[in-house]
Amino acid sequence: MKQFLSVILLLLCSSCVQLGSDSQPLRYYLLQPNAKAQQLSRHADIDVTLQTIHVPAYLDRLQLTTYNQQQQVIIASLDRWAEPLDENLNRVLKENLSRHLQGGRITSQKKHEAAAENLKLQLTINSFDGILGGHVSVDIRWMIARNGMSEQIKQGRFTDNTPIGDSYSELVQGLNRALDKFSYKLAEELANGF
Repeated sequence: MKQFLSVILLLLCSSCVQLGSDSQPLRYYLLQPNAKAQQLSRHADIDVTLQTIHVPAYLDRLQLTTYNQQQQVIIASLDRWAEPLDENLNRVLKENLSRHLQGGRITSQKKHEAAAENLKLQLTINSFDGILGGHVSVDIRWMIARNGMSEQIKQGRFTDNTPIGDSYSELVQGLNRALDKFSYKLAEELANGF
């Protein structure tokens, strides 16, 4: 009888603990294409394949990543990307470039897929995060090449430190604005020809 009462008491205690816990829902975010992207001009002659985007390991996760004033990396527990960051970046950049370079052909290369002989755009993300209540930190190196990346045509670096508010939603909005600026600068480079 004592064992039976002990088991019932244990079950009641565990249910009270579960009822008392305040589980918060996860929040998911996506970068979005710029619906108001400025068209530079018609560029039917542009044919570009976006290569696989390289992101550092600390960003290669679903959780949003920030850092604080002491440069400590903070992994969000409730705020996440709705898809892998490299895939979201690729999709949004492709759409933004297509809108800026109307008539051009902008494609994405899937991982391990051989690409056709056209211009190749390779991106390396050095940072794509920020300090909540401070600024975003975006640093992207890019290279345009031909012939399977053997003939480098142009390369550059884009950085942005736009101020943001103190929420993860404002972080994503700031990152989106930075990606819009980068897309426009890259479209200008492609439109100027080689």
